[in-house]
Amino acid sequence: MRRLSFALCLLFLTACGKDPAEPRISFSDVETSAADAPKPAKPLRVAIASTVSPQRNLRDYERMLQYLGRKLGMPVDVVQRSGYSECIALLGNREVDAAFVCSGPYVEARDRFGAEALVVPQVSGQGTYCAYVIARKDGPVRTFADLRGKVFAFTDPLSTTGKLYPSHRLAKMGSTAEAYFGKTIFTWGHDNSVEAVAHGLADGAAVSSLVWEGLAKSGSSAAARTQVIERSAPFGMPPVVVHPRLDPELRKKLLDVFLSMHEDPEGRALLGQAGIERFTVGMDSSYDGVRRMRAAVASRR
Repeated sequence: MRRLSFALCLLFLTACGKDPAEPRISFSDVETSAADAPKPAKPLRVAIASTVSPQRNLRDYERMLQYLGRKLGMPVDVVQRSGYSECIALLGNREVDAAFVCSGPYVEARDRFGAEALVVPQVSGQGTYCAYVIARKDGPVRTFADLRGKVFAFTDPLSTTGKLYPSHRLAKMGSTAEAYFGKTIFTWGHDNSVEAVAHGLADGAAVSSLVWEGLAKSGSSAAARTQVIERSAPFGMPPVVVHPRLDPELRKKLLDVFLSMHEDPEGRALLGQAGIERFTVGMDSSYDGVRRMRAAVASRR
């Protein structure tokens, strides 16, 4: 299967007194030694994968994480990575304290080092989301069958909606992406995949329903030029995950802030900017469907 960088594809479309007084002895003037000086607070480090474009991720989450830091009384460092594998590697190595990932990477991290789903977002009253297979409105693709031999866009190798779902769909048909599609590309972002289809770089793509619906509601021209030709069964929402050995006191504080955000006017406004109603406690069993799909795809290899 040949993978073509989305950024590479786009290149084809767009060629920071007074004099000193007499010395006096005062204990208040004695400088504090380096050993006695208060140590700066250790920052909370949070990783975010660029499933949506980096600019959009930062816009949606930066203020929310600043709010989180104020409530915790500690600075927050946002660590952004292009792919999910990098985020879970940072979490597994305890280089970050928490990470915003999707359901597939969570299952991967759970298997590797026992990652915990701390909280999950609730959107439009729902605790689930699904995969959308999309195509251009003015194109010939109307069903998944029409994508045979065409160019198809994936988002991230670990994405449930952007990679696992179409791979599982093909496994049930007794096929693979390599055999079914004429070419595949990785866009490293759900909004990038929508753009790829809208601009004819791909004939179809699998994307998160949360992202496509959000783009459609915002008036995105790319979303307006695409249509949903297939919807998957629901999956557990993308969770905020933490390492199992995260300090218990910090874990409890994080949980309390996330779960109470919607009760605070500022917190509620920040959630709204990210398209979230509230956070609820994460349940590992919500991702059993993802586990079954992963097992089915692995059995075809």
